[in-house]
Amino acid sequence: MTRIVRLRARAKADFQARYGFSLTFLPFIARAAAEALRAYPLLNASIDGANIVYHNEINIGVAVALEGGHGLIVPVIRDAGEKNVVGLQRAIVDLGRPRPHQAVEARRVQGGTFSITNSAASAASSPHP
Repeated sequence: MTRIVRLRARAKADFQARYGFSLTFLPFIARAAAEALRAYPLLNASIDGANIVYHNEINIGVAVALEGGHGLIVPVIRDAGEKNVVGLQRAIVDLGRPRPHQAVEARRVQGGTFSITNSAASAASSPHP
């Protein structure tokens, strides 16, 4: 993480100017998770009855706070293993955008093969500081 902290510190102003959104640590974590899932496919599997289902795609769910602090939702970044850090950050920014009827938009929260949490989102939805 030390190298990522340094890289982000050097790149964040240019990144903001170039893409119009901030560079956080989360896309680096998502990228590392995707690489680990590719290297260890058993972690990108689920159980269906007595069967283990190995998923070819890497769809990472990311916990984000609902607008107004009304809990968390875990929308999915589809094909996260095919995205670079910029693509992952763009997808994460999109996940956090408020949407009408966000809590019932089932398509956004289905199909995840692995989930990570955004500690800022978890803290934002927590009723206690």
